[in-house]
Amino acid sequence: MEKALIDTDIWLDIMKGVHPRVRERAAIYWDAFGQFTLSVITVAEVVRGLAKRQQAEALARWRGQMESLEILPIDRAIGELAGELYARLDMAGMPIGRLDPLIAATALHHQLVVVSANVRHYARVVEVGYPLRIVNWREEG
Repeated sequence: MEKALIDTDIWLDIMKGVHPRVRERAAIYWDAFGQFTLSVITVAEVVRGLAKRQQAEALARWRGQMESLEILPIDRAIGELAGELYARLDMAGMPIGRLDPLIAATALHHQLVVVSANVRHYARVVEVGYPLRIVNWREEG
């Protein structure tokens, strides 16, 4: 198993613990690495969701939980790479939104595999020439 950047959708599966395949793979990953790695983008998305639903207790738990996670920031190099990704995807007529290129650029910069159920979006990054590796913990294999 490779070190991975966990995308928001899979992170929410891990937090909720309801998807058996994700639970199993998360446990194996934890045993191998001792912590999960997330993008600061995932932090923003989780906080947004909890704050929007006014779930103060869940938000407090999440903030405490973040101390045990590796949170990767967006720096200049990642910003530049994400800008290139945006441009290539737009020029190819395959945009994937504003956040996924930032997550993809973070994974590429740190040489991490992206763990996401949104394989279709991230596959576009590969289609425009970047060596992004994508794994979906919800699927068999």
